[in-house]
Amino acid sequence: MDKVFRIIFGCVLLFMFFRYLRKRKRWEPSQSRIVGLLYLLTFLILIASLFPNVQLMPINYINDYFSPQMKMWVKQS
Repeated sequence: MDKVFRIIFGCVLLFMFFRYLRKRKRWEPSQSRIVGLLYLLTFLILIASLFPNVQLMPINYINDYFSPQMKMWVKQS
C-alpha cells in the first residue's frame, strides 16, 4: 500500500472510531461489541500493513512437505 493512503486511511479510521465511542451508548450492547471488534480487526490489519517485510508465519516446517521445485519458488518470492 502507498504511504499516503495508509496515512489517510488511519486518520479516517481514528475519526470514525472516536465517533463510534460517542454514539455507542445509544446502541444495543451486542451491536456495540460487534462494531468494536470490527474496528479492532481493522486497526490490527492497518498495523500489519506497516510491516510488509516481516514474515508473519514461519513456513520452515511446511517446506519439508513440499517438492524441491516448490521450495525453490518459495525462496524466490
